[in-house]
Amino acid sequence: MLFRWLRDWFLRYFIRTRYIDSLTSIPIQPIGLVKQFLASDVAAESSLIASCKDYRAVFQPKRMSQLLLLAIVHADQAKAEIVIKLNPELLLAKATVTDFSGRQVTGTALQIALAAMDVKYHTDECCMVEMLNKHFKRLGQDWQLHWQQQVAERFPPGWQVQQRTRVAADSAALHEVTNAIVNLATIDDDSCQVAIAEFKAYLAAQIVPTQGMYFNHDLLLEAIELYNANYQRCGGWASNRNILFWRQVIGAIQRYLPTVTAQVHCQNPLMITNAHYHRLKHALYQPVVGSQPLKRSLSLTFFGGATKSFFPLDQHHLQLGEHVAVGAAERISTSAVTSSSIAHIRPPEYISAHLSAYLNRKHQICMHYIVNAQAIEESHSPTSVAELVTPH
Repeated sequence: MLFRWLRDWFLRYFIRTRYIDSLTSIPIQPIGLVKQFLASDVAAESSLIASCKDYRAVFQPKRMSQLLLLAIVHADQAKAEIVIKLNPELLLAKATVTDFSGRQVTGTALQIALAAMDVKYHTDECCMVEMLNKHFKRLGQDWQLHWQQQVAERFPPGWQVQQRTRVAADSAALHEVTNAIVNLATIDDDSCQVAIAEFKAYLAAQIVPTQGMYFNHDLLLEAIELYNANYQRCGGWASNRNILFWRQVIGAIQRYLPTVTAQVHCQNPLMITNAHYHRLKHALYQPVVGSQPLKRSLSLTFFGGATKSFFPLDQHHLQLGEHVAVGAAERISTSAVTSSSIAHIRPPEYISAHLSAYLNRKHQICMHYIVNAQAIEESHSPTSVAELVTPH
């Protein structure tokens, strides 16, 4: 009786007075407390839904599915798992939510996570798709069928043809703005500014497809390759053309990264991949070994120690795609967004190579899941690139 009274008091008072106004503002802690109160007692949950108006208003399936899908597109794995534990049936819900870049994303939790390549990099890692697989098993005997149907709906036969068309269009737009910057005579050249504006408009007009991958990561990798390839031709260090390309082309592309890829940038791919390198710290080069799991952080460190968040966009005066681009400056700190005064730093080729290797590996694992179109079993998970089905 005491437990029931405490539980009902919590749901009526704590949620009503502090969290009823905005579903998306519900923090992890109170949801976790509700989870502890309800546990897996379906009868207790049904009784509360029938007797407590506030509980029904906040935790009805439609709103909970929105909360789950927001956690998925925001790559908040901890919150997503808490919501799923409250109601595993939400894994079957399909809805439309808005990501940090302002795009409308439609799908189920699995479809969005797989399309964003939110899968493990290390064999023993558990990222969003692996976590979802664990909870799909709570749906009963038909859980594998639900999994297969959702994967098949998001990645039907022929989706790769549409993907290649999108990649070709993105590449053409990128080369057009690249040529304008490389051939720039003066920094005030109107034709170059027009080309940059058109490229940004092209990116802004893109919608998240309902089939295939969430984002074309090849566009980012190709932009970095073009930047490196033309670095000396554009004037090298402190060149106006390099600054322009780094901030307003690469930075503009980064505005539309899936949140999980933004988290990789914040942590630095060198810290995740099996990299051995040296970092300058306290005037001494110290060895650093990679192989870290994804930390799910959007915190960026500026030179000087100040920290800002990658997302939401434009929350401080240095706007991504206008004044800065996000890079990995190991020569100064483990992960940094370059300030406006040093936003022309060239990303070393080895950093670009590790970012490319990281994204290629995750793409290959996604393809393994897609081609097999079956629930992920740890014993069948790919352990090496050679075992994967489709190369990037």
